[in-house]
Amino acid sequence: MEAVDDRNWDIVLKQTYHELQETIKNRKNIKLSNEDIEAQLLGKLWERFTDLETLSTQLIPLYL
Repeated sequence: MEAVDDRNWDIVLKQTYHELQETIKNRKNIKLSNEDIEAQLLGKLWERFTDLETLSTQLIPLYL
């Protein structure tokens, strides 16, 4: 998978979050904490962004 450029960053982030919301909604009986949801979101994003430079310059600063 190719690294995502800056123009697509917001789109991919929103798509990934929406996909995670749908997954959680489809599992009606599962109760997840905010930490569990955050961990799943970060895991999905990690799968999408294989370029470490993109991760280190854009994703990680969001949590600092």
